[in-house]
Amino acid sequence: MKTDKDYRREIKNLENKVTDMNVVIETLQQALDRAKVSLEDKDKEYVFNHSARWASGWSLKDYDYNI
Repeated sequence: MKTDKDYRREIKNLENKVTDMNVVIETLQQALDRAKVSLEDKDKEYVFNHSARWASGWSLKDYDYNI
C-alpha cells in the first residue's frame, strides 16, 4: 500500500517530467523560429508544413490532461 509520501513523490516526479517536456518544446519552437528566418522562401513551405506550424504555436495550456 502506498503512503501519502509515496503519492507526493510520484506527483513531484510527474510535475518534473511536465517541466522537462515544456523546456524541450520551447527549445524546439525557438529552433523552428530560427530556421524560419534563415530559410529562403521556396524552402519555407516545405519545412513549415501543417504539423510544424501546429508545433510552433503549441503550449501546455492547449493540452487537456485529465488523467
